Amino acid sequence: MHPPLIILGAQTRPAAASARRAGYEPWCIDRLVSEDLRELAAARACPPGGFPDRMLDILRHAEDAPDAPVLLTAPLEDYPRFLDRLAAMRPLLGSQPAAITAARSLEALNLLPRIAALRPVLIRHSAPLWMRLLRGLLPNRISRRYLVHDLPATGEPREAEGEQPRIHVWGLNQRLRRGQVLIERIEGRPFTAAFATDGWSALLLGVVERLLGGPARGCAPLQEGGAIGPITLTEPQRLALGKAGAALAQRLDLRGLFAIDGVLDERGLVRPTALVPRYVAAIDLIERATAAAALNAPPLRHGRDAVPRAPAPPPASASGEPAAVWGMAHVRDRLDRMVPDLQQALEPGHLADIPPACTPIPARRAICTVLVEADGVEACRKILAERCERVLQFVEARAPRV
Repeated sequence: MHPPLIILGAQTRPAAASARRAGYEPWCIDRLVSEDLRELAAARACPPGGFPDRMLDILRHAEDAPDAPVLLTAPLEDYPRFLDRLAAMRPLLGSQPAAITAARSLEALNLLPRIAALRPVLIRHSAPLWMRLLRGLLPNRISRRYLVHDLPATGEPREAEGEQPRIHVWGLNQRLRRGQVLIERIEGRPFTAAFATDGWSALLLGVVERLLGGPARGCAPLQEGGAIGPITLTEPQRLALGKAGAALAQRLDLRGLFAIDGVLDERGLVRPTALVPRYVAAIDLIERATAAAALNAPPLRHGRDAVPRAPAPPPASASGEPAAVWGMAHVRDRLDRMVPDLQQALEPGHLADIPPACTPIPARRAICTVLVEADGVEACRKILAERCERVLQFVEARAPRV
């Protein structure tokens, strides 16, 4: 008999797969119940207009809802009142509401001690006078150094991980609005590093490359387009991320699974940009590549006395990248679509998060997800782009505009 696990969020399929690998029986409430999610778990759909609060009503009144802990997925970390109400109903498998709120603060990364090979990006709450003056004299130079980051608007409707791009180019005539900050623009390789923690030790599960603005042609600039991983890090980078994960877990009292987003810059420095105190979809890719189960990681099984070692990196090719990697890409369109039956768009096993036929999908929102296993990162990137294009052509040939 497998123990039950409740999973809530706007796209729970990756977490349900992780729960299965760890020996749980997942029970999910999702914004849109995909065909493949039904194969993994008992699932209920949350009405879009009531997300996420209606999840509590479903959890309270559903006769088949198990008496089990809850695993959070995107974007529930940005709803503190919802989290407080949820924690009063069910135990959370992970960080508690106060720790989640603290982790989402812009000040969270300031808690990091000095760590070799690591430097958090610079965040400015406003443009100081000298910057505004220089921007008038050298507009292109100043604007290229910063991006505009939209802070999560607590309580306002939002979608799944990466659905709406929250980082934008700083337009020449754009003024910062309330709820926006400037974030230093770093050239390099965007990443997500996943961890498991008991609040004291932190195990680096793996690191994936984030695909921003692609590979699907319907992605907006800087919008989350997918991920490829695990990727290989240098030893200083691995040590820096391991120390950062442990420091943040201890100082914020994090529990369970969490992630650090950032950029590996051109000098090889680790530049953290955000802390994500919940399960992230990158964990599904890491598990597929390593045959591991993140929810059974040593910090989650053995408690505070465990001193786990980071897992050995996967075998590398001659280029230094892992010999076998997994990739995922969100297929997006620039137009609103009524999605056809996608089962025939690609070979079985290459598509995930498949919506029921005739589901209306707004422009820029993920239609489905392409999954690829390949020999190396660059080969994976190429195959993802090709298959995203195949799916888009399939949709365009069969789906009317909404």
